[in-house]
Amino acid sequence: MDIIGKLYRKGQVQTRGANGFQFREFIIEVANPQNPAWNNYVPFQISGNSLNAIDNFNEGDELQVTFDIRGRMWTNPQGEERCIMNLNAWRINAYNPAMAGQMQGQMPGQMGGYQTPMNGGYQQPPMGNFQQPAMQPAAAPQGMGGSMPDAGGDASGLPF
Repeated sequence: MDIIGKLYRKGQVQTRGANGFQFREFIIEVANPQNPAWNNYVPFQISGNSLNAIDNFNEGDELQVTFDIRGRMWTNPQGEERCIMNLNAWRINAYNPAMAGQMQGQMPGQMGGYQTPMNGGYQQPPMGNFQQPAMQPAAAPQGMGGSMPDAGGDASGLPF
């Protein structure tokens, strides 16, 4: 996944655990066009050979961050099981608005930031190689119109 925002803060290299796992955190500010007072601040983690990837950028620089989501279960010393989740950044580039026009074929959510819902409501992203029904207008971007295929479920239309 990709997200675009301004570098808000970058942290120092930290070491955790008996194996000496090294990581570094940085925060991206993602603008909320409907209300700038409610921007989002998204923390990312980099590790391994990428520890210094953020050094080339200054706070306030507009960045495009490519990341994946990592989660695992952990039992703390008190015996409580906890879920730990990180946004693991694996590519950091200066954002180039001129390149944004070339990315228009991507689905909402792939470029980050806020996406205005079509028809005033939430649109479920397509799953797998789902093809739109033939009755959809040809001009509609693939996966943006119609509803998800019936996956069973109850009368509410929810698949669970």
